[in-house]
Amino acid sequence: FEGVRSEDILPLLVDTFNFEMFFGFGNLIDPFVDRAFGSHFQPEKRWDRDFIDRVHQRDQFSIEAGLIAPKHLLAVMRKSNVNQSSYENVAPAVCIESRFKQGLSTIRAGKAYQKDCWDFDPNRELEATCAMLAKVEIKAHEKALLIEELGQEVLQQSNWGMALDSELELARIRIVQLQDEVVEKNLWAMSVQGQFDSALAMLDQLRIEFEGRSKWAVGLDQQLIEFNEGRHALEQQLAERVEAQARMQTQLESLVWAKPVDRWFGGVLRRIYFGMRMVLRSLGGKKSLG
Repeated sequence: FEGVRSEDILPLLVDTFNFEMFFGFGNLIDPFVDRAFGSHFQPEKRWDRDFIDRVHQRDQFSIEAGLIAPKHLLAVMRKSNVNQSSYENVAPAVCIESRFKQGLSTIRAGKAYQKDCWDFDPNRELEATCAMLAKVEIKAHEKALLIEELGQEVLQQSNWGMALDSELELARIRIVQLQDEVVEKNLWAMSVQGQFDSALAMLDQLRIEFEGRSKWAVGLDQQLIEFNEGRHALEQQLAERVEAQARMQTQLESLVWAKPVDRWFGGVLRRIYFGMRMVLRSLGGKKSLG
């Protein structure tokens, strides 16, 4: 998963660099100390420690003998020439060659799988195994109780979720109702806005008419003032006329004695007039007094 074949790394390093120091290690021991099986061994147990030490010794022996190649290395390399190289256990070229050897199959286990080669007490191991099983049983019981509690909690959570789902459904219905009410309120608000705009337009029209009426009323006031002034002038003239008529009536009353004289004088003038007309007509009607 590194993205490069690990067996190609060391040959490329040998072709590209000069080694000032090289130390190769780790092959057979890897599965027993990493995450694959390492967690099954306990450092406080002597047999486990001895087993890991024996595997490590065989691993190092096989690497130094050129039977297997190391999987790990520590090295100091240079592009320039190196006066003296230091190989702690095996040379890089030997590690490359050992990949193609089959010498590992010649290793014999010997007495590795015989009972007397293992340093353990069966009773002690049985007691340790029983104690471990007892702990496992306690843990299993605790896990079972925990699973039961979790089941109850899951059931409660499921019931709570179903109740919450019902509440959400009711809330959704209420939201739809509120949305409908909002639409109705918006329509009503739009109609009220229209009425308000109409009222504003009517108010503006009334204001214009009021301004016109105010100007007309001001004109009426001016006309009323002028009319009152004319009325006062007419009343004054009427009073003067009445006073003059009264004076004339007084004068006429003082001239009553001249009325018969006037009537007589008028008759004389008429007779003279008609007489002169007759004379002129008799003379040929060349001139007229009319």
